[in-house]
Amino acid sequence: MFYQELAEPVRHFKETEGDRSQVCKAMEERIDREKEKERIDNSFEHIKNLMEAMKMTAEQARAVLKITDADRAILAKRF
Repeated sequence: MFYQELAEPVRHFKETEGDRSQVCKAMEERIDREKEKERIDNSFEHIKNLMEAMKMTAEQARAVLKITDADRAILAKRF
């Protein structure tokens, strides 16, 4: 395991099939959350770059990038 601080607690869960599937599901959910966060972070950086380089407003940059309404709500909190 790459993270020694997780090795002992995780070993307990990996000992049975049911617990193993719970660990796998939890890890998949965490990976999905990290991917989502990275996607939003990238969109934020792209919007900032357009605003700076093209002198656009945040709304104009979001329109150019075709940001979804759901992502707009998340990104609006950052501006």
